[in-house]
Formats: sequence, structure tokens, C-alpha cells
Amino acid sequence: MFKPKYFKIFILCALYLVISHNSLFAQIGQIRWMRIGALRSFFSEQGQELESARPGRLTICDGMAWPAEYGMEQSTIASRGLFIGCRNFNDPVMNRTYDYKVVARGPRDDTSWESQIFPIELKMIGRFRHPTVYVDEQTATANELYDIVDEVDPDLPADRMIIVRFNTSLGISVTKKILAFSQQYHDNYFVYDWVFKNTGIVDAEGNKFPQTLEKVYFGFIYRYAFSGEGCTGYDQGWAEWDETWGENNVNHAFGTDPTASDFKFRAQYAYYGRSETRPNTHPDWDWGLPNNEANLDDEIMDESMAAAKFVGCVTLHADKSTEDKSDDPYQPVSTPWKFGDSSTNGSDHAIVQANIGQYDEQIMQQRWDFMASGHPEQTQMEFVADRYPVYTSLPDHGGYSQAHAFGPYTLKVGDSIRIIVAEGIAGINRAKNREVTRNWLMYEQSRPNLPELVRPNGQTTTDHHLYKKEWFWSCRDSLLQTFERAIEAYHNDYNLLQPPPPPAVFNVTPGGNLIRLSWSEEAMSDPHFDGYEIWRAVGLVDKPTSVYVKIFECNKANVVHTFDDTTARRGTDNYYYIVSKDDGSQNTIQPGVPLVSSKQYTLTNVAARLKRPQGEQLEDIRIVPNPFIIDRQVLTQDKPRDQISMYELPPKCKISIFTERGDLVWDKIHDDGSGDDYWYSLTSSGQLVASGIYIVLFEVLEDYTDAKGVLVTKGTNTFRKLIIIR
Repeated sequence: MFKPKYFKIFILCALYLVISHNSLFAQIGQIRWMRIGALRSFFSEQGQELESARPGRLTICDGMAWPAEYGMEQSTIASRGLFIGCRNFNDPVMNRTYDYKVVARGPRDDTSWESQIFPIELKMIGRFRHPTVYVDEQTATANELYDIVDEVDPDLPADRMIIVRFNTSLGISVTKKILAFSQQYHDNYFVYDWVFKNTGIVDAEGNKFPQTLEKVYFGFIYRYAFSGEGCTGYDQGWAEWDETWGENNVNHAFGTDPTASDFKFRAQYAYYGRSETRPNTHPDWDWGLPNNEANLDDEIMDESMAAAKFVGCVTLHADKSTEDKSDDPYQPVSTPWKFGDSSTNGSDHAIVQANIGQYDEQIMQQRWDFMASGHPEQTQMEFVADRYPVYTSLPDHGGYSQAHAFGPYTLKVGDSIRIIVAEGIAGINRAKNREVTRNWLMYEQSRPNLPELVRPNGQTTTDHHLYKKEWFWSCRDSLLQTFERAIEAYHNDYNLLQPPPPPAVFNVTPGGNLIRLSWSEEAMSDPHFDGYEIWRAVGLVDKPTSVYVKIFECNKANVVHTFDDTTARRGTDNYYYIVSKDDGSQNTIQPGVPLVSSKQYTLTNVAARLKRPQGEQLEDIRIVPNPFIIDRQVLTQDKPRDQISMYELPPKCKISIFTERGDLVWDKIHDDGSGDDYWYSLTSSGQLVASGIYIVLFEVLEDYTDAKGVLVTKGTNTFRKLIIIR
């Protein structure tokens, strides 16, 4: 049923969908993806990622997707923002001094950004390039689009590092390094290493206007939201539409007093607060955003909590001053969750709106005041706790954002400040998520044979709301553990123990009664190498309802580099990934548990299907399409544009294609036992063939008995003519 109160939002979203790709690209500029671990996100050449700015985005939130193998529907951030401000700035454009000067990018777009932010460089460096992955000889990996490695550095401490460099109209030049790791205990956070230098460069042409910058603050804003798979579009799913914008997002900051007895580190986190608009009959019903609409009797794995995760930032380092580069435990100096004191002080406040520009003096002062505001008496979580369960975040869909600011610093020309932050996300794994949600639903629906409810502490309960709530709150412990691991990695110069590398080549070849998987041997050179694991998803991959099952494992003693999947069912879509593993001797976190390469390197994104059984008789062989007219071919995920199919083949034969005058252009040994094979209208040297008539010769390589019981002997052959028109 259509909800009138959302009509305005619905219209705005409809209008957004018709904006051109070029317009969106102009907003965010060039991007690079981090997609090598359990956490995915994209990063912009402009320093921060705007709300709703990425072309082709799937959801309102489109970043910080975890767990990544369940798709971008797991995204948890709507936007980020960066404010850089100072006092008493002599502006060369306006030829006057401003009491407050602030340049910004995000959280909303600002059409004047090109006069504030001047991109210089965006590139990604990798310790190695992503593997080559094929399904039936066709490229079958999302890495082709999402893991663009510009340079390779085998000595890089991280698996991937994105470098972003830009100048600002404030005269501060910025270098941002984003580090990501694929090791399984460190693949759910990114490290942001910022360096802000007073170069005096104030425009895109590199002109300098040198001056000392006073009372400089660096502010960072993170607008989180947790509806994820619960609502991927207007009125779609079991969550409320406003939750996609973070309406009920709750933020908390801690570690603001380094002299406190319980001080460990300074950090912030956000989580899904119980929604006031979701239907419920119990105060704790909505924790984790469970799918109350899931059907327990079907085979769809949609019993899940969309928000069984916490996300946030931990400060790893902040310079005390331009002269003292030691870490200042009192930074960040501000952790605001309100924008000013107006009635609309959440994520939709005026200072984060679009089209403000850098010469609005009132807004610039408000932005500077926001960064200099210090630590509030109560965090939002503490404010909510005092009012629970009647607290409502805002009268509109904005909610509150998380923020922190560093400063004030004085930067003479040539001075710089370095700030390092890790942003991470953690929660209960997908299997536990599904188990908890299913158990909760069984109690909610008063099903027979109710399961035992085991709480995170190992005790049991019959209170299914308490059970789910406690598992949800265990996600906070997981995030704090993530922060501790990021801190340890930083102090160890990111010198993490590494699993064996993934295979550089992974081939998936469907046959008539099996799907053959083969891979290269690079991982064996690792001194701790101990074999491989292969996992399969049936029907769906990279989606919330995907199910991944281990179907093969070997160790060093019985290592192989080929596996035949004979359990694949005819008519199903099969997706695979392979990981290399070590012997577990390196693991100090869970001793004995192998370190494994990331599944994201080899996860296939093209379905592998069993082919037709072998042909019944040689005379039944056919070629489709014939004639092959390139202009009439349609590119699809299942059929590349240049694919020519050959059906009803014998189980083992040699296929040879000749020109009309007898020149061999391509040949192949067909030996997968199926009746299908394909040619992609390329010569053996990879050149596109010209228009003309071609002779396709099929020669039997091994005696076999056809469907009529006739023995077909080795060497028997037949041919077909093929017409190609380009």
C-alpha cells in the first residue's frame, strides 16, 4: 500500500534515477574500489564520497558493504564529508580576509566544489594483480571492473593501497592513502592515512598564495545507515524507507579522556537503533532489524538480521603539532553528533546541504564551530538511553551522523599534519545470523519443536527477544576487537602474517556430466602452504540469499590442481571460488586454524552449467547461429556477442575450422564428455575472422558407442559449413 507521507521522497528518487551517467560522474569523479576482503567500498579522487553520487549504485547506501560475499545490499554508509577550516584567511579570489574560511567536499554535493577541491592523482597499488578467472573460456570475475591495479609493488605492506592527492583553495594540499588487507583477521577495516600540507597552492593551475594558517581544523563526517538488504529501494523489503537514510542510526564516542582509568583507545561507533515505526509488540523486538517477513517453510535463505553489525572509526595517530610528530592522545578534540542547536540539527542540517559554496560566511562559521565544538556532555547513545524506549531521532528521515575533528593547528608554509584513522565494520557471521533469526522467528510464530536458545555467554533462555538482542549487542564486541587489531597492525607497520597467495589462474569448465575446475600452482612456493579449498554457490552469488558450501579440500600431502565437480545438478547455475591455505602454524589469534587467501580474488560471477550430454549420432551435429551475422548478435551475461555454438558433439573429438581454401584458422580438443562446445570467431592467434564461408571438421578421438548402439571408431569424421557475415 502506498504511503502518502513518503510521496515527496518517492518523487525525488524517481527524478534521481533519470539523471545521466555523465552528471553523476561529474559529482564523484574517478573512483577506485577496495574489494579484496570481507569489506567493500569505493573511494573518490575528490577525497570523500558524496551521498548518492556513484554511477550505477544499487542502494541509497553504497559503501562499507560487509560481509562482502553477500552483495552490495550489505552497504552501511550513505556518505562521508571532509571539512578543512581556519581563521583569518586572506582570500586571493575575493581579495579580502575572512574571519572563518572552510572548504568542504561532501556529505552532499556542492556545485562549487571545483573551485575548492582540485584533484591531482588517483591510483591503486597492489602487492600482486588479481587472478585471471574463467568460466568456459570467458572472463568471469568482477575484479576486471572493480580491482583496477595501476601499479604492482611486491613490497607493499598492504594488499592494496589507493593514493588520492588533491589541492584546496585554502592552500592546503592533501595526500590520502587508503590501505586494505585480505588476511582474514584484518579484512574488515580500511586505514586512512591523511597528510595535510600548507603548500600555498590555491587553484587548479597550481598558483600559490602563501600565508600562515591559524586555528586549522580537519573534520570528518560519516553518515551511516543499516537497513541494507532490508530495504534496497522505495518500499522494498521489510525495513522502513527512512531507515535507508539513517533515521534511527545511533552514534557513540569513547576514549575522549586519555587520563581515565578505563582508557584504551579513542574511537566511535554506530549501530541500528530500535525503530519506532516498525510494527512490534515488545520493546526489544526490532534489535538487529530481523526479517519478520521470512517464510520458514521455503528454501530461500532470507532469515536474517539486516543490521547485525556495528561500524565506526578508531584513531591510530594524530600529530601533536607541526613540530611534534608524536601521537596526541587528546585528538580528536571534537566528537559532535549534532550540527548546531537548531531544531533540525541532524544529518540534513544546513551546513551539510548541497550548493552552499565557499563564500557563505554564516555557513563557514557554523562549520568551523562544528569542528571546534569539543566533546558533548552526552553522546547520542547516552542521550537515547535516557529516553529509551520512547526516543525518536528526528521528525524527518535524516537521523544523526558520526563525526570527529582534529585541531586546532597552526600551519606555516611547508608545515604538515598527519592523521591516521581506521574505519571498520564487524558483526556476527552469516551462518550465525541466519540461525539466530530463524530461531527467533520460530518462537515469534509459536512453532512446534522450538529450538534451544543459546546466548552469547553460553547460557540458555526461553526469552527469544533477549536472545536476539544479546546476539545483536555481541556485534559491538566484534567491532572493538577489530579496532584492537587495526591498532596492533599500525604499531607493527602493517607487518601481517600472510596466507599463501591465491592461484594466478582459475578455470571453470562445464562438461556433460561434470564441471571441471583447474588452477595454477603459485601457492605451493609458500613455505607454509597446505593445500586448497573450493566452495560453491548454487543459483545466486554475491546476493543476500547466497549460500556457499565447501565441496573440496586437499592438503600438501595430497595436493592436486584439478577437481571434477560431479555433484552439480543439471539446470542449475553454479558459482565457485578457490582459496589457498597454510598449515595453521602462523595463526596467533586462533592457533591451528589455517590462514586462507581471500575468496574475493577468485569468486566467479558467471554461471557454470552442465552442458548437454554427448550427441546421439554424428549426423546430428549442428552449428548455431548459422549464418553467423555479427550485427544481429546480442551480448548477454550467458552468451558473449561473438559466441558460435556447436551442439550434439561426440564425447571426445577434435574440432578444426578452415577457410574455404583450406587454411586452418582455429582448432580445439573437445574432451569434456559433453555435446556442446563454443568458438568465439577468433583465430588461434586471437584475431577476429573475416566474413566468408568456413569448413568445420569434427574428428572422433576415441571409440564410443552412439545412442543407436553403433560403434563409432577413432578417426571417423564429418564436417559442416559455417557462414560468417560481419
